[in-house]
Amino acid sequence: MDETVRYYKFKDEELAPICKLAAVSLKRDFPDFHNYSPVFTDEYLKTFSNKTDAVSEIAEPEAETQQKKEITKAVNQAMESLRGPTHDLIGYLGLAKLSPAVSEKDFGLSQLLISINKGDAEAVVKSAHIVKQNIDSHKAKLTEVGLSEEEYALFTEVPKLISDKKTEQGKIEDNRARIVEQNIGLFNELYLILKEIFKIGKIIFTKKESPAIKEEYTLTQVLKKFRKAKKEEKKNPPTDSPSDIAGALS
Repeated sequence: MDETVRYYKFKDEELAPICKLAAVSLKRDFPDFHNYSPVFTDEYLKTFSNKTDAVSEIAEPEAETQQKKEITKAVNQAMESLRGPTHDLIGYLGLAKLSPAVSEKDFGLSQLLISINKGDAEAVVKSAHIVKQNIDSHKAKLTEVGLSEEEYALFTEVPKLISDKKTEQGKIEDNRARIVEQNIGLFNELYLILKEIFKIGKIIFTKKESPAIKEEYTLTQVLKKFRKAKKEEKKNPPTDSPSDIAGALS
């Protein structure tokens, strides 16, 4: 077996979850598989399960996964913490009556809110830097109409926090990628078992004229199901807490 190339085209971290979905179907339909071929034994199931667990721990260790979730939560909260001050700044910009006049768009406020709404951390950092530069150019006027030092400081502290957290996340992911690369042989072994299960499953349930069950043994369909579930999960980010943000910035 060539241990330098992947036998699959999806993400490394998707392999174990896909195998876990396949295992649910395989266990349910095991009598059909065993009747089809004596290859499918309890030992076969055990091997598939053990390799799946091993790959899961290499690709996404539980402790590391929790750490990444905490980083994502901190980044989301940090981005959200700029929403209020940005709206305040829009008001102060109008009250300051700068000459020549500067629009919300030119000040960078419109793009910052768009970036926050999209949850785009990189764009939030970039937009916040632009806003900070513009505040510095008109700080006396803006302070005069109500901008506090605390709000002013957020446009420096929050982008730094986001950048630091994204750097931390990047280091975790780079280290994990190296470990996965060192174990790619195991990932390929698991994929070949999965491929075999899917192939036989499609044969069995094509003969049984069971298209719905056959889909459970079709890689594209299982991938679609898994990715849809992940997407739904991302639609519900952790709620933001002012005390959590204050703690992160302190």
